[in-house]
Amino acid sequence: MLRKIIILLLVPVFLGVFSSCEDELSKVPKDLLVADIALVTVNDYQSQLFSAYKRVNDFGYYGQQMMVGPEILADNLKLINRTGRYEDEEVNSIGAGINIWDRYTMINECNFIINDIADATGDAVLKNTVKGEALFLRALAYHDLLRAFAYEPGRFVNGFNTGVIMRITPTRSAPDADLRARGTVEEGYTLIEQDLLEAITLLTANPPTAFPFRANAAAARALLARVYLYAGRYPEAANQADAALAGTTATLSTAANYAAIWNTPINPESLFESEIRLLNWSTVDGVNNSLNSLSMNTFPSAQFILAASDDLIATFETGDVRRTLWEPGPGGSFTGRKWRGEKGVFLENIPIIRYSEVLLIAAEGKARSANEAGARVNLTTLRTNRGLASVADDVTGQALINLILRERRLELCLEGHRYFDLKRLGLDITKPAPRPVVQASDFRIIARLPVGEVQLNPNLVQNPGY
Repeated sequence: MLRKIIILLLVPVFLGVFSSCEDELSKVPKDLLVADIALVTVNDYQSQLFSAYKRVNDFGYYGQQMMVGPEILADNLKLINRTGRYEDEEVNSIGAGINIWDRYTMINECNFIINDIADATGDAVLKNTVKGEALFLRALAYHDLLRAFAYEPGRFVNGFNTGVIMRITPTRSAPDADLRARGTVEEGYTLIEQDLLEAITLLTANPPTAFPFRANAAAARALLARVYLYAGRYPEAANQADAALAGTTATLSTAANYAAIWNTPINPESLFESEIRLLNWSTVDGVNNSLNSLSMNTFPSAQFILAASDDLIATFETGDVRRTLWEPGPGGSFTGRKWRGEKGVFLENIPIIRYSEVLLIAAEGKARSANEAGARVNLTTLRTNRGLASVADDVTGQALINLILRERRLELCLEGHRYFDLKRLGLDITKPAPRPVVQASDFRIIARLPVGEVQLNPNLVQNPGY
C-alpha cells in the first residue's frame, strides 16, 4: 500500500497539525506534534482521530470560549473583576465575538480520515467506527463555525446568506492550499446533515468505546437534533431528540442529585463530554484559562471574573434546585458552581451535549410543530426533576414557547447556549443600562472573520459592517 505522507502546513487557514498518541484518547499530549506522519493502518487513523478529539477542549473552543463567550455576549453573565478577559464581549464591542476560525485544523484532520480511511489496513469494523466519529466531529465544528460567523436559515439580515468555507477534502501540502470563497448557509447545513446521517449509520452498527468521551449514534442524533432546531426544521428536531434520548445510557438527574452531577468527573447527563487531564494545561498561561478559574474562587491564583447577571438570578422560581449552583460572591454578586475543578486544581471535564438540552430540543421542536401536548410532557419531565411544578395543560402557544426558552436559559447557563438561542430566533439582546440593546439586525450579531485570514484569501468576503 502506498504510504500517505501528511505535510504540516504553516498557513493558519489551512493548518493541519497532527498528534502522535497512545491508544487512549485521554493520553494525547499537545506537545507531541510532528511535521509529517504516515497514515497506513486503521490504528494510525484512530490516532489522528484522537488528535481531533483533543482539539475539542482547546481553550479557544469548548475548553473555554464556546462555554463562556455566548453567555457574556448575551444577558447571563457580568464581570466582577477586570483582567482584560471578556471585557469587549460584556459590552458587545465591534469585533467582539466567538472567534473559532482555527477549527479548520480540526476539520482538516477529520477530512483525512473521512476521505482516506477506506484504504487503510486493519479491522473493517474499526474503520467504520473511526470514520463515523470523524464525521461527527466535522459536523460539530462546521455547525459551530456557522453559529459564530453566519446567520441561521430563514434569519438572514438584508439577504446575507453567506456561510463559511466548506472543505471536505484534506489539504495535504502547501500546493494544495485552497483559497476558496465561503459557501452559503444552506450548503453548510446540507453538508452537516449528510455527515451526521452517515455517522448515525456507521456508529449504530459499530458503537465506539470510551463513552461519553467518544461519540456514539445517540450523540450524533442529539447533535443532528440541535442542527435541525437551528435550521427551523422543528418536527425533525423533535424526532431526532426523542431517538437520541431513547438510544443513550445517559440519564436525567433528579432534584436531589442535580448539584452533585457538577462535582462528578463524568456527568451522568452527558451524551458527549470532553475529557481534560493535567497534560492539557501546558499552554502559555495554563490554568488561568480554565472554566473553573474564570468562574470560581476555589483555588489560589484563580482569575475569578464571572458572575451571574441580576436578571438571570431574578428569573429562577422558588424551589428551583438550579438556583443552588449560584452562591453569594463579592459585592452582592452570585458566582456559578458548575465548573468546580472536581478532578483537581482547575481541572474538570466539559459536558458538551447533555440529556436536559436534548429534552428541551424535543420540547421546542414539538411546541413549534403542532404537538404542544408532547412539548408539555418533555418540559414537565425536566421541571419536576429540578424541584418545580408540572406544566399546566392551559400553557399553550407563545406562553409555552416562552417557558421553554426560559428553561433553556436556566438549565444551560454557563454552557454556551444563551447568545446562540437569541441569535437563532432573531431576538434582541437586552443588558442592564447603560449598555444599549443589541438588536437582532445589528451587524455585531455575527462575528468578524479574522482580519489576517481575509487579507490572505482574496476570495474570503468579510461579514457586513466590519
